[in-house]
Amino acid sequence: MSKKLVLLSLFILLGSVSLAEAAPRKLLDPGIRVDPTSSPVTNARHVLVELRDRLGIEIDDLRVDAVRRGKTGHHVRFLQHYRGIPVWEGYVSVHTNDQGRVQLVENRWVPGLDLPVVPHISAAEAIEIARETIALRRTRGEIRSRLLIDPSPPDPALVWEVWIPALDPLGDWRIFVDAVQGAPRTKWNELFFDSGYVYNPSALQDTGNTALRDNNNADTPELTAARSLVTLSGLTDNVLVGPYVDLCATGIGGAYKPAC
Repeated sequence: MSKKLVLLSLFILLGSVSLAEAAPRKLLDPGIRVDPTSSPVTNARHVLVELRDRLGIEIDDLRVDAVRRGKTGHHVRFLQHYRGIPVWEGYVSVHTNDQGRVQLVENRWVPGLDLPVVPHISAAEAIEIARETIALRRTRGEIRSRLLIDPSPPDPALVWEVWIPALDPLGDWRIFVDAVQGAPRTKWNELFFDSGYVYNPSALQDTGNTALRDNNNADTPELTAARSLVTLSGLTDNVLVGPYVDLCATGIGGAYKPAC
């Protein structure tokens, strides 16, 4: 191979890498309009076809994941697939208003994937590995699994995603098991836990002191001593609902209610 050809090949390779890295993660008001009388999915596909080179995406590898109606428009999200298998956190979404103006395009496409997609272990084997990974003793629901592409650097991999609703250890556990190597790759608990001081069940019952008064919300040593430190369970998606507190209950207003 000639020196010029080598240099040209290197230039093309570096150029393609630069283009992949330069693909925008977000396009705000890209200047595209669609027919507001057409379906949201049709419009979103039209937008992505027009922007595919700029976004660095492959239209045929996108599958509709969610279509939602907002107050002033539609939101359509497509999940990225690699050789028919979903890519974890790989997606592209299109947001349009009721007048047909494209307001936002979000791009989480994962470029450059090149890996085998034939698992060497079964789903049942992956589930057993996941159970051992979290030292599972009791469940509180059905264990589910599916094949995914985990694009985490430096080594993207084909994985079994195993979801375990566990009673002991308590949690909604998600475990990625390498479908080729047969080893746990990552795990996390989607339930959140915290602690706080509560009256359990009340300051009067805890102390037996019927002379306690509210004192216009002022603290007192007696009221402070009557509290107990407890674990606050039920923290999911920043919504606090559990045995000691329910910020989504009827009558609760202010900043908390919209999250419920």
